[in-house]
Amino acid sequence: MLQMTSSRPVPAEFDRALKLAARGSWHECIRLITMKPEIARTDKKRGTTLLVETAHLCPPTSFVTAFVQAGGDINAKSEEGYAPLHALADNCKASGTLESLRALLDAGANPSALGHAGWRPLHFVAKHGCIDFAKRLIDSGANPNERADSPEEETPLMIAARNGRSEFAKFLLAEGADTNLRDRNEWSAADHARHLMHRALAKDLESK
Repeated sequence: MLQMTSSRPVPAEFDRALKLAARGSWHECIRLITMKPEIARTDKKRGTTLLVETAHLCPPTSFVTAFVQAGGDINAKSEEGYAPLHALADNCKASGTLESLRALLDAGANPSALGHAGWRPLHFVAKHGCIDFAKRLIDSGANPNERADSPEEETPLMIAARNGRSEFAKFLLAEGADTNLRDRNEWSAADHARHLMHRALAKDLESK
């Protein structure tokens, strides 16, 4: 969790930065962070940071750089368990996510960090089927067989199968995903696909 500093911004400054980001006024937001670096370092009531709050907006590299230079923690999480990379992964279909992903990873974001509901970034991406995003995560060290820290302990392949993401499942298989792994209920990825009527995908997974 992000540590508090002796210089906390008033909530109005943090909220102003959020509004600027929401309008896409990234240059103004960067200027505000440069003048008031404590905005990047505060936890704003619940441990969240400005980057966590804006990651779903696909911030440009310049914003991520300014955030880090101001002392912000690239891996700090909100009370709900979202780090910036989780928030971005959960919105991976949006335009501009790959640039933001590159910026976060270059700044030291953990590609396998545990997040909300015990999911890692690759689990969020598997839900949405974003192959290019997932490839960059794996190239940066994410394991295609990594389990969620959840009661089910599901793998990304199981989540892709459950959501009928056939092309994404093929991608994971090419990256080394194991179809023989089972969750805590002894369900395989094929079982997950079959349960939600993705029969063709289930059959394909069983044949691997």
